[in-house]
Amino acid sequence: LYLFNMFLNKPIIHSLGIILALLVTLSIGANPNDAASVPSLCLAVDISFTELPRRFEPSDAVYDSVSKTLWVVSDTSILAKITDDGIKAWLIPGFFDIEGVTIVPDRPEFVYMQVEDPAMILEFNATSAYVSRVITLSQANNLEAVTYIPSDYSGHGFFLSGKQKNGLVNVYSMSWETGAARLLEQFYLPQNPGDLSAMLYKNDSSVNMERLYTAFDRNQTLIEYSRVFGEGSHAWKITRSWDLPERGVEGIALNEEYNSFYACIDPPKKKGSKALKKYALDHFDACFLSNKFVQQSASPASPV
Repeated sequence: LYLFNMFLNKPIIHSLGIILALLVTLSIGANPNDAASVPSLCLAVDISFTELPRRFEPSDAVYDSVSKTLWVVSDTSILAKITDDGIKAWLIPGFFDIEGVTIVPDRPEFVYMQVEDPAMILEFNATSAYVSRVITLSQANNLEAVTYIPSDYSGHGFFLSGKQKNGLVNVYSMSWETGAARLLEQFYLPQNPGDLSAMLYKNDSSVNMERLYTAFDRNQTLIEYSRVFGEGSHAWKITRSWDLPERGVEGIALNEEYNSFYACIDPPKKKGSKALKKYALDHFDACFLSNKFVQQSASPASPV
């Protein structure tokens, strides 16, 4: 515990027993759902990380609209839960390079964290604070992005795991009954500029469409891929694209209820500070929409 105290540089409330993760309860400097106005329409609100460990490096985020929770992971093996009540942070044993996080709608007590190498997904029980399952991902390395697509079939769903270098996406069919993830297919995101850093799935049921939002760090680009609900991976096509205002966008999250787009910032060395930033969603298009990738290509996704 002495070494853990040095790592966090914070007082610790701890418990022993079967709990496999160490829980730190902290106060929050800013509420992620705070309705405070954005200083300028195109500027972001910087959500304070002063109450988190100094080595917290945000690598991805996901918002749970049911529990009104923003989950944020650090590639230094830390998971943070941000709510109106404050922050709780867990140091995940094993010091994993965690690069992605997602949730499964019908499994609300769990959070799913993707490790870059070795390729795996850690199922974390946020109620009891321990890693309850390790999901091995086959034929994968250099994984940087993850999201989850629910299925109409009971007990199943799909993890989409994206490779940083070339935008290759592995689709894993997940059986919660057996706990196994089977590689179903692989495809390349069309017209992607490489350096994939984040993915976010959205079911746009009002228009019978599915959306896949993807961030590409080096090119400072956010791309929206769309397909008719239920179509295969080959059907993803670019429908919109935005020019992001800075380098280092490692993760993205969407909170439509509170008009917020979150970006996890981990910039290149000596070119800025690590941060979690919130943009006003209703001004995002006016500020950053470029559609330059829409104009370049309308080709669909290509299978491997």
